[in-house]
Amino acid sequence: MLIYVIIFLIIAASSFVEVVVKEESIKKMLFRFNMLVLILFASLRWTTGTDWYSYLEYFNDLDNYREFESGYVMLNEAFRFFSDNYTAFLIIDISLASAFIWYVLEKYSTYPNTSLLLFYSYYYLINYFGSNRRIIAIGLILMAGMLIVNRRFWLGSILILLAATFHVTSCLFFMVFLIPRKHLKTPLLISIYIACFLISNLGLLQFMITKVLGMIFADNPIVERAVTYTLNSENYQQSFLVNMLGIAKRSLLFFLFLFFRDRIKDEDKTGHFSYLFNIYFFSICFYILVNNQIDLLKVISIYFSIFELVLIPYFLLLFMKLKERILVNLFLVAYIGFQFYSAIFLNQYSNLYMPYYSIFSGQERSTSDYE
Repeated sequence: MLIYVIIFLIIAASSFVEVVVKEESIKKMLFRFNMLVLILFASLRWTTGTDWYSYLEYFNDLDNYREFESGYVMLNEAFRFFSDNYTAFLIIDISLASAFIWYVLEKYSTYPNTSLLLFYSYYYLINYFGSNRRIIAIGLILMAGMLIVNRRFWLGSILILLAATFHVTSCLFFMVFLIPRKHLKTPLLISIYIACFLISNLGLLQFMITKVLGMIFADNPIVERAVTYTLNSENYQQSFLVNMLGIAKRSLLFFLFLFFRDRIKDEDKTGHFSYLFNIYFFSICFYILVNNQIDLLKVISIYFSIFELVLIPYFLLLFMKLKERILVNLFLVAYIGFQFYSAIFLNQYSNLYMPYYSIFSGQERSTSDYE
């Protein structure tokens, strides 16, 4: 457990340095160092995180009875042509997935180390420790989304399709084209927010969502298996407490943005804020709607919520005085720290994360730990 906390504190300290210093070179140096630490930390693990043996088995045998997507299959087959070292493959897999995150945060985030702290405390710990396919899809979707924000629609669409070759669910990100770019009125946003809460409590919602998924992904064994597993496995259902905490932290951020968004919009020199906020608001509504319904869809909401990595640092633009920025960053670190606590300690698979085993540990978890 200690190693996770140490990494959190290192990135948190970097975020405070970033707020205080003006030299861009120092900010970039800290950010790049922290990114390299995260790449190595995830790449050098051994039997740590979810789905370890299923991906290891596929890498060793290249027997695609699980019917993984073509992009991931080709990546494994191409690498196995040169080596059968799974750790070396993880380095490639994690580096590829991280490269897109690295590029977007360094280019678009006003405070990249704060963004990286948020990335580490939720997206990284939940996904990069097991979801070999989805992490590449998430990185591609983040890159695609920023291209679409900048009106490079065709290139963004190509990246969405490429992401779908690693995780088919990522093609649902095409819904981003339905999200308005304009500054939506506050009463409308609050009305939609309340309506989502009401709709999520209807008993027919789970049935309707399952039918829609069945139509969209007809005869897709990956999605069919995921939906069936979600509906029938009690072990995969999150507790009521975890669900409520997930909604609470998203709601807190939503209402904070709602309160400050006019000021942030005035300070935003890129013109991206309103669209990014609408994308994130969509992810909140999506999460609330499928709360206690199908966990697969809560995973899909990540494709939209990950834009908070670029969105949250906008808060720091509102405060010119150093003391004010430090206090705001302190609040953000506390907020992100809560997410870190949830990801590690409230995770139903926490036994697969703690203790952290690396290739140097000389220890490993057995297959029974993953049953």
